[in-house]
Amino acid sequence: MTVSTKSGGSQRLFIGIPLNTEQRARIASLEDSLRSVLHAVRWVTPENLHVTLKFLGQCETSSVPQLVEALAEGARRMPAELTIGGVGGFPSQGSARIIWVGAADPTGSIQEAFKVIERGAKKCGVEKERKPYRPHITIGRSRKAPAAVPDDSSAMCPVERMPVEEVALYSSELSSGPPVYKIIGRAPVGAP
Repeated sequence: MTVSTKSGGSQRLFIGIPLNTEQRARIASLEDSLRSVLHAVRWVTPENLHVTLKFLGQCETSSVPQLVEALAEGARRMPAELTIGGVGGFPSQGSARIIWVGAADPTGSIQEAFKVIERGAKKCGVEKERKPYRPHITIGRSRKAPAAVPDDSSAMCPVERMPVEEVALYSSELSSGPPVYKIIGRAPVGAP
């Protein structure tokens, strides 16, 4: 388990599973294909792609070590691999504000890991999610008007296995361009 913090203040944070170079390239290629169909979407840059576990929001920097402990406990319950593939949207495919690639774990371990991380985050003052957790990789956001994700989009992203090696705590700095994500804590999957 590793952690790096800056002193004082607060940071915008989230917890996720990093993708490897091959997975990022595959999804970047999918984004390129979808650009011709979904025009008013801000696409996530390849270096920012990850499987979302929990968005934490603004958190006191002093809570980072405790959050890293929670993600380490969750990482111990994480599956060694996920399947990723298919394309969809939140809140719905036909009226999407978020465009995503699906992530699944037939063992249910990722759900257990999420519950552990959520309990740890609650101790740091982060509110519990109101909706059920659905593992996914956010690939785009439609800010102005909802996008209609074409039904045949999933054929562009067939399901494949993805090894899960670590869980990471990210800081997110917003700017006029794409946000800058930086890993500030990490824990290997399955480590005692």
